Formats: sequence, structure tokens, C-alpha cells
Amino acid sequence: MLRSDAFDDWVRRCTDTASEPREWTRATPLYESYLRHAKTYGANRPDKRLAKEELATETAWGKMMGSLFGRKRKAGGNYYPLRLKRDA
Repeated sequence: MLRSDAFDDWVRRCTDTASEPREWTRATPLYESYLRHAKTYGANRPDKRLAKEELATETAWGKMMGSLFGRKRKAGGNYYPLRLKRDA
């Protein structure tokens, strides 16, 4: 899966590696943070018509996340070994 600049920038700026399993974060808040970040800072920011087309779908985002970090399936959904930074 080819990662986008917006995705890589989001990982660098908005997430930290979780040091313990209890710190892992559910996929939904991570994906919502990615969307907010990409719409604000991504290359597609000025043209809102293109924004939706250039952002990773939830499925594509999940594949990028899984290939980089792995994931654990729990009753509440998929969890990733990351935690969101403040205001991310």
C-alpha cells in the first residue's frame, strides 16, 4: 500500500507510540484525527472539491496503518499501538 504525504505527516505530528497495550487507540478516533489534519495541513487544503478524492478512505487508511503498526481486533473494533498527541 502506497502511503500519502498527508498520512506520513499526520503520523509524525499527531501520534506517539503507545508504550503499553492499555494505551492503544481505537481506529475511529485515529482516522478522524487523520482527516482533520489532512484537511487542515494537506496539499489538498485550498481546493475542497479535491479534498475528498485525495484523502485516504477508511479502508485504505486501515491498510496503511496495519502495514506500519499492526493492529489488534477487540470487541470495540480495531486498535493500533499509537496514542494521539494533545490537540491532534
